[in-house]
Amino acid sequence: MGAVLQSNVYSIQAVKIGQSPSWNVSMISPVLRSDVGKEMPLPFPIWVIKSKDETILVDTGIDTSVTDPMPIGKSVYGVVESLAEAGVEASKITKVIVTHMHIDHFTGYTKFPNAIFYIQRTELDHYLGPNNQNKYLTGGLPMRAVQDTIALLRHGRVKVLEGDEELFPGVKVMLAGGHSPGLQMISVETEKGTAVLASDNAYLYHNIRENVPVGWYYHLGQSVEALELCRKTASSPDLIIPGHDYALWGDKRLVDVV
Repeated sequence: MGAVLQSNVYSIQAVKIGQSPSWNVSMISPVLRSDVGKEMPLPFPIWVIKSKDETILVDTGIDTSVTDPMPIGKSVYGVVESLAEAGVEASKITKVIVTHMHIDHFTGYTKFPNAIFYIQRTELDHYLGPNNQNKYLTGGLPMRAVQDTIALLRHGRVKVLEGDEELFPGVKVMLAGGHSPGLQMISVETEKGTAVLASDNAYLYHNIRENVPVGWYYHLGQSVEALELCRKTASSPDLIIPGHDYALWGDKRLVDVV
């Protein structure tokens, strides 16, 4: 990939920090009311957004000391080690955008001791409230992660967001809900145009191409609207990046996406 020349133009790398043998093992349908994709491996990523001046992470991956990944079939390679392959030192990261607080997206917060975590208030209210314990609503955040998040808030290490916001020049969060109450998608200005990290409102390229929601959602209507928002925001459909499509990585653990 060519060098990024401007401070508000970014590259995006996809770092695979774990993988499940299949969506079936994880008991998740990647496509609503369909068996499409269920036999494919299910990768778990962290996204690295880089410009001349900034390195921003999207999501934290999994810390197996915080959560047990085995009930949904995850094999975890290690957050710190996986990021090191991308030339990223976890202890030096100061900015982490959390798309949502499911265990594969947030329990790796322990690996970033100097980071501020950018999370939507809607998401925090849900996972720090009584609904977190209802597995049918969200899947639940482990109690240790709940307590640690409260401590992070108390120590000023969570930036609470109230909707759409340009956090940094060329990087904007878009409150979408859908898969999770306060899921935020991210638009990123790149050399190829505006890219959108759809997170889990589009598990696969199939969700984007066929305009069909994912099979695990908190609010179906918002899931449908999120796909439309992706199409309206991205410069082209090719710049809408799904959250967990094996086709993006194949057997690789690090991919230059844009």
